[in-house]
Amino acid sequence: MSPTPLQELLLQALETEEGTVSAYDAAIPHAMSPGMREQWRAARLQACTDRDLIAGLAADLGVATRESTPGQRLVRAHCTGVVRNILVAGVEGKAFAEACAAQALVDLLARGCLNWDLLIELTATAEAPGCAAIHARISATLGEKRQQYEAASANFHEIWRRQVVTRVVSAGGTSANVAIA
Repeated sequence: MSPTPLQELLLQALETEEGTVSAYDAAIPHAMSPGMREQWRAARLQACTDRDLIAGLAADLGVATRESTPGQRLVRAHCTGVVRNILVAGVEGKAFAEACAAQALVDLLARGCLNWDLLIELTATAEAPGCAAIHARISATLGEKRQQYEAASANFHEIWRRQVVTRVVSAGGTSANVAIA
């Protein structure tokens, strides 16, 4: 039996959150500063909370979270590739791996926000049992989810800016030669 659109979205959202936790696990060892490492550890804990929330919502609706739908497999493959890219980037050096990880985290967190937006939209008017509860729980935490995405995006931009300046200075230029948008 095919899952409903809401069930499919919950399954894909759960895969995204699990992938985000795995990406943080891969990223944390590559953080260049203790501050970044602590930010990523805190963000990982939030990703665990988000994962558990989605898993709980799926369980409340009776969705078998270990179903294997085409969409779920696609998200899992994407997340696995993201983690693999972070690990491979580590071979090139910690700074490169940190930048790769920061970019990957922005991607996964953006996907997470999109999933939550779609869950809110899908449950806003649905009359199926449990939809009102999902709508309320996701709506209550969406602001935190967006703040996490904004922080990850700011981290990525700072890491990228630092790497560009470092490369220019290493090549004999000065940071004044770099125009960063």
